[in-house]
Amino acid sequence: MIMKKTTLHKAVLTLAALTIPLAVTARAGSGGAQPTARGSLPPAGSQPAFKLSANTLWYNGDFDGVNGLANENNDSLGAGEYSNIYDDFIVPAAAGQWNVTGVFSDNLENTNVTGATWEIRQGISDGNGGTLVAHGMTSTPNVTATGRSGFGFNEYEIEVTGLTTTLNPGTYFLNVTPIGDSETGRSFVSTTSGANAIGMPPGNDQNAYWNSNFFSEDFASCTEQGFPYDFSMGVEGTAGGGVFALSSTGSRKTDGGYGKFDVTLPGIEDRKGPANIVFNFSGGTVASVDSSSSTCGSITAMKISGSSVIVALDNSSCDQQNVTVTLTGVHDTSGDTVASASAQVGFLLGDVDGNGTVDKTDQNIVNSNLRQPVTNSNFRSDVLANGQINAMDRREVGHNLGHSL
Repeated sequence: MIMKKTTLHKAVLTLAALTIPLAVTARAGSGGAQPTARGSLPPAGSQPAFKLSANTLWYNGDFDGVNGLANENNDSLGAGEYSNIYDDFIVPAAAGQWNVTGVFSDNLENTNVTGATWEIRQGISDGNGGTLVAHGMTSTPNVTATGRSGFGFNEYEIEVTGLTTTLNPGTYFLNVTPIGDSETGRSFVSTTSGANAIGMPPGNDQNAYWNSNFFSEDFASCTEQGFPYDFSMGVEGTAGGGVFALSSTGSRKTDGGYGKFDVTLPGIEDRKGPANIVFNFSGGTVASVDSSSSTCGSITAMKISGSSVIVALDNSSCDQQNVTVTLTGVHDTSGDTVASASAQVGFLLGDVDGNGTVDKTDQNIVNSNLRQPVTNSNFRSDVLANGQINAMDRREVGHNLGHSL
């Protein structure tokens, strides 16, 4: 017999839970069997390199290896039992409308996926489900191994396509939940810290909600329930119905020639040296820009690359300051114009976690990544932006302890 509200380790994946059986107690008559391995899909590691859809409008970021929260329907929780996680995304005013064609979530799971449900809501708050904007169910979701794994589970993208939903500018909440076979396995939506995020917010605002009849949660704030995380999910489609508009901005550095790593803006750039502020546009290819300006520092160069504009900024005098970089008169090849486009960046050397203050936590993050290759998940620890995470980065953080925006 399944007992509701037994222990929270049955809803959440944590390092402390690695020695605890993660499956709920099997139903009477099942012989106490644990969930079986995934059906006919090959292991995640045997799949080709996973790539997001080219028309991804918002993606909260890759699994960070930290945790997972129950996001499941009709699996070994029991027939009709569900646990749904909602996380927020923003349709920016500059984009006009979003024409949504697909939605997805990344889940650490071993249930036999027989379908998926999805919802888009507005106005969710603690204990309040807000307004249901769009929803549906499919028996043919795309189930794709991402190649990532954690806590003994492989991660799969559960994608629902073929949608025709239009969203006006505003804040929304998304849920995509895999449906199991009423017998086996579990599913936990992956936590993220925003690595490789697209759009806003980039997995950094801890504004998710939990709704479950099994765990007796009624649109409860995940943060208030002790799960202060963001979760890996996304939206696909087109922005503005072809209207030329600013879609996203970032602060880019090429770390020692090892790779290009972007801090999603608005946000905090913690790495040393000149910044490249990237403006990404949708609905057209950039032909020219009339002018550019910055509230601090000096613009040394500007480059047009397809639908992006990259502004080189000498920000050597801008540490501990919030800076706005503005493009005026951005024209595309069809003659459309964005009158003004701005990017907001806070320069705070050594603020590795991007919370606005340089403290011991930033040093601890660097310590945990010492001598590791610089990747999309740890590039902020390369404070000197030279392609290495070492004692020099830790020392640089130490020199700036106590600094804040």
